[in-house]
Formats: sequence, C-alpha cells, structure tokens
Amino acid sequence: MSLLHPQRGVALITAVLVVALAVIAAVSVLDAGHFSVQRASTLQDSVRAWGYAAGAEDWARTILERDAKNNQHDSLDEIWAEPQSLPTENGGISGEIIDALSRFNLNNLGLADNQDALPGFQARDGVPVTEYLRQVRIFESMIRQLADASELIPNPRELADSIRDWIDEDQFPTGNGREDGDYLGMEPPHRAANRPMSSVTELKSILQALYGDRDNLAGKIYALLLPQVTVLPVDGVTPLNINTVTAELLMSLDSTGNNTTLATFAEERLQQPVESQADITTRLQLAAQDADPVVISFKTNLFQLRLQAVDGDGRVALYSLLLRPGSGNVVTVTRSTDTE
Repeated sequence: MSLLHPQRGVALITAVLVVALAVIAAVSVLDAGHFSVQRASTLQDSVRAWGYAAGAEDWARTILERDAKNNQHDSLDEIWAEPQSLPTENGGISGEIIDALSRFNLNNLGLADNQDALPGFQARDGVPVTEYLRQVRIFESMIRQLADASELIPNPRELADSIRDWIDEDQFPTGNGREDGDYLGMEPPHRAANRPMSSVTELKSILQALYGDRDNLAGKIYALLLPQVTVLPVDGVTPLNINTVTAELLMSLDSTGNNTTLATFAEERLQQPVESQADITTRLQLAAQDADPVVISFKTNLFQLRLQAVDGDGRVALYSLLLRPGSGNVVTVTRSTDTE
C-alpha cells in the first residue's frame, strides 16, 4: 500500500498539469481570436474613415469650383473659408480649407543668384535689390512682427540664407547660410536637400543646423514660424493673397515701414476685401513695387485642405493641396496622411 501513494501523487500532479496546459492553450486560442476580430474591426473602421475622407475631399473640390463661378476674388468671408464638421453614425468628419497663398512660401527663398535688379527699388548698402532680396525683406519683416521673435531669432537673414542654401544646388554658403558640411556633423548626418522643399518639416533640419538642440530652441522657433509659412510645389515665386494673409505677413508687405493703412485694412478686410489690382494700389496706398502682382494678389488658385475622419476605432488625417486653374476645375496636386 505504501508504494501506491507516490504513484497516486504523480498521477494527480500530471492531471493538474494537463488541465493547466489545456486551459492555457484555450485562453491563447481565445485571445488570438479576439485580437483577430479586433484587427478586422479596426481595419473595417479605417476603410470607412478613408471613404469619409475621400468624400470630404470631393466636397471641398466642388465648393471651390462653385466659388470660382461666382466671384473674381478670394477672401475670408466666403463659404470655403468656414471650418466644417459633420457627425456620422460612429464618428464624424471635421476639416478646413486654407488659402495656400495666405502664408509665406519658403521656396520663394530658393531663387537663383543671377537676377536683375528690380525697377523702382533703391540699392541696399550699395547692393541692387533682386527678387531674392525682396523676398528676404518680406521674410525678415514677418519675423520681426512675431512676438518673442527678436529673442529667438536675432538674425533673420541668417535663417533666410540657410533656407536658400538648403534649396540651391551648389555648395557655396549664401552669406551666413548652411551647406552640407553643417548637416554632415549632425546626428544622424545628412546633406542639404539641394532641391525645392517638399514639406514644411524640412525646416526642422535647417533650424537644428543653425541653433542645435540647446533649450529646444529649434523646436520653439519651428512652432513660432509654422502658422506663418508653407511649402508649395510651384515653379517661380508665389504671391500672397492680401485678403487672407496672416496679420504678421500683411504688415510686412510695405517696404517703407510707415504705412498705417494696412493696420486699418486688417480690421475691415473681412467685410470689405480687396477685389482688384487697382484697389491694392489706391486703397492700401502701397508703392508700385510693393503692389507688384508678383508679390501681392487678391485671389488664389491653391488651397490646402486639412481634415480628420473618425469611424469607431478608425482615424484618418488627410492633408491635400488643391489646384484651381483658370478653368475652375479643381484637381488634387499632393496628398499626405502625415503632415502638410
């Protein structure tokens, strides 16, 4: 009898182990099934969210096409400028259309050296004013209009030159700009793009090359500039729409620095937008060189669509650049799910 007790104990332990393993296997199977069902559900929600986003982009194009038929200027009192939201059964869609010409195009600073002096401009420090220098003046003036900018960016020209060097194809620094040698010493090392910027996020690399990581200075400057700048895939200089441009950029459009009419216009343009090129010169009292259509417009053909679509666990953020040519038929130029 004494020999049977150990055998019974071993049998009991074996049975317990078998049951435990069976329970573990069953739980694993159930968990795997649950995760598979959850993944399938999330994927289904994401597909529906994508469908909502695509439909919202189609709606935005339709709104812009209708707007082109009804007016000859673009301003913030029009229906396309109103943020929109629409609830759905399991989520919703929200978004806004922004005039792409309401912000300074950083690619305007990537102009070639061999440009003729602009007529009507007096030389600055003996240097003829070219289109690049005109764009630099607007960029510098915009920065000076920003709160805390003088402390964060003591030398705006250095930043403008560095943006130009990021874009141009040579390895010769412009003024105090930055070229490959400065970027190769970063972590991780890389080179200047040597092409027009395709995303505003490229500005982060330029700022890090200029200011490093001390006190997150590059991040603070990026956050300061982000609402004021954009990147547009357009050959040549893009103008600024005076009806929609940011307040800081609006005040920077006068090269004389003493135009008080712009401040008044900033307060009344929602009710009384500019509707013609002649209106820019007479009503805003801008000098001829400042009212140049190369620099200032009263309408736009490029719009940025930002929207978010949510359905259950599916979320889609969509950033689209929409082109409205003279024909009025709006097409999508670029589309991103990461950033504008």
